[in-house]
Amino acid sequence: MSDQKMDLVLGQFFSPSLLSEKACGDFFRLLCEAEPKFVPVTYGKTEPLRKSFSVASIAQDWDDAIFWRGTRPASLGTFLPCNRFHPHDIIYFESRGAALIGAMQALQSRWATRFSTYFGYIHGVDDAHVKLPEYRARIMPFGQGLTWQEMQPRLPCVAWWMWFGPEYVDIVGRDKLFSAPVFQVKESAAGISLQLTESITILKDYPAYRAHRDALVSHLGPATVAPVAEQLSRG
Repeated sequence: MSDQKMDLVLGQFFSPSLLSEKACGDFFRLLCEAEPKFVPVTYGKTEPLRKSFSVASIAQDWDDAIFWRGTRPASLGTFLPCNRFHPHDIIYFESRGAALIGAMQALQSRWATRFSTYFGYIHGVDDAHVKLPEYRARIMPFGQGLTWQEMQPRLPCVAWWMWFGPEYVDIVGRDKLFSAPVFQVKESAAGISLQLTESITILKDYPAYRAHRDALVSHLGPATVAPVAEQLSRG
């Protein structure tokens, strides 16, 4: 599996509403500062995306679900405002190539610092993962965008990097997060992040990644993450 064949997928659930011109401006300012390849080129509310991107322009349409795309195949994003089905504004952002993982982690951290975050994640997905027996139950939810319904009452699996906002930290438990069998745990006023392994390229060797994943699933427990056997039986 080539690093360039890996799709990096970011999902972030925000606690406050982003539906304001100021929030829209700050959101895209942080996006554009994180990495030039993330800068949108076009946007729209339906495909094909025909409107040329500028912060001032997209702010005028920032009142409902909206999509944007950068220079192919660099990035694409989706904004879904809260509604009667889910209580959070949600962002899904996808970029091609594992080399951009540092920029994507920095972006999620900056968004969490500027806007209160309930939960966020970054995961790596490759076409080869479709052939794995756990794909539908444990990989696809993150690759296609984790929904609020899938998070309730617990996560379907764990991602390579996860961001727990203060509200979610209280639910899971700070001590449990800091004792997790992962490469790195960091805390800030905006929450706690867990990085499962040193490099996301371990996902090229999925059996090796699976061992780390299942250790974290076991540690967090069934109240936080659905057990492996239960998810595979559904798949």
